[in-house]
Amino acid sequence: MDTKKCPKCGEIKNLSEFGIDRGRKDGHASKCKECKNKYYLENREKFLEKGRNRYAENRNIILASQKRHRENDGGKYQKYQRAYYQANREHVLENDRMSREKRNNTFTENLLKQTEEDDQVLRKLREENKKKWAQYKIRAV
Repeated sequence: MDTKKCPKCGEIKNLSEFGIDRGRKDGHASKCKECKNKYYLENREKFLEKGRNRYAENRNIILASQKRHRENDGGKYQKYQRAYYQANREHVLENDRMSREKRNNTFTENLLKQTEEDDQVLRKLREENKKKWAQYKIRAV
């Protein structure tokens, strides 16, 4: 059997279009990847909020587990990172540069946007003040 019907969209698709789920009889997820991705995108905020809440509730347990793992791995991960960096130095530095550039551009764009908004607010306040104080103008006699 090389095909399967997705219960969500009702289409019959190749098994390659379904994710792996070893807990199921056929070894594939019930929903196709396309339907699963669509569902995730529609409910993205809900999933992110759920993850943030889980982290907040279990923060100490998670941090303790990470610390225990770092202590018990004997520096294997650091060795792996060092070897990867040495083998891919140019690529890593280029990615770092691009990330830094993107962060700086985003900061600059946000700053310019905020400055424009501030200018608009100030212009509006000045116009309101002109109108307000226009009635108090002293006329020469």
